[in-house]
Amino acid sequence: MVIVTFKDPMANNEEISYHLSEKLEPKWKELSHMVIKRNKDRVYVVYGLERGGKSTWVFQQAKYIDHTFNIDRICFTPEQFLEQIRTAPPGCVVVFDEAFRGFSSKSTLSKVNKLLVQAMMEIGRRNLIIFIVLPSFTLLENYVAVHRSNALFQIYEKKDSSYRGWRCYNRKKKAMMYFKSKRNYGITPYTRTKLTGKFFVKRIDVNGVKVPLPYVTFNLIDYDNKKSCAFGSNSAQKEENPYKDELEDLKYTLCKVDRAKFPINTKKDMAILVCGSYSTLRGWKRYGKDMGNKKKD
Repeated sequence: MVIVTFKDPMANNEEISYHLSEKLEPKWKELSHMVIKRNKDRVYVVYGLERGGKSTWVFQQAKYIDHTFNIDRICFTPEQFLEQIRTAPPGCVVVFDEAFRGFSSKSTLSKVNKLLVQAMMEIGRRNLIIFIVLPSFTLLENYVAVHRSNALFQIYEKKDSSYRGWRCYNRKKKAMMYFKSKRNYGITPYTRTKLTGKFFVKRIDVNGVKVPLPYVTFNLIDYDNKKSCAFGSNSAQKEENPYKDELEDLKYTLCKVDRAKFPINTKKDMAILVCGSYSTLRGWKRYGKDMGNKKKD
């Protein structure tokens, strides 16, 4: 561990210092200038159990990478994230906290998720550094988890101890972990890696409140209020499927196709292509019969 010290331009050039991993400090030091110079971007996924220190660890890294990092670049809703991606200056850090609300694999058809994926494709020309924070790696959509992110960080806490650590996985290992966990009911398997370390959740007394660094760089009350407002907003509500009517028509059409005298292989191929399995097509066939009876009535 090394102690990093720098002046915070967002707090009247107040000097702040905290511990940072000696393995990450050299990588973070020139990252902001590198993405601008090489016209690149970086996307990092951070996951771990609730109350394990994910957000604190991310804020520590973000503040060191980008000294102008502030509460405005901490996003809790897809709308906030989209706004920051389109307005943040090049080389800045944007944190999407509780990202499962936007990048969840269960909401692939949602309009918001499509906009988010489109925005992720545009990050390159914006030269931004993105941290996506969520409790489970498998909640992410395939595109973000495997293809778009540069590295995966796991934040963990040892039982009956105050030790908190992190593990980092490259593209190849995180892809392997993602597909294995999908087959293992969402449980991420333990994978060895050489890039590991620990971090401290140092707390200081600010007006009688124990505040973890680097929250000192912005108002903790404002942070909590922003988080509470985001979680209580309507964006967390489930969106209605825009393809509901088309889906019902497709089910009714498929039940007719199934009754036609097609070779069995053709029917199976069509079922796998559209429905995912032949058994699903048979279920839709029964659904289609009910729909046909209703239309006759």
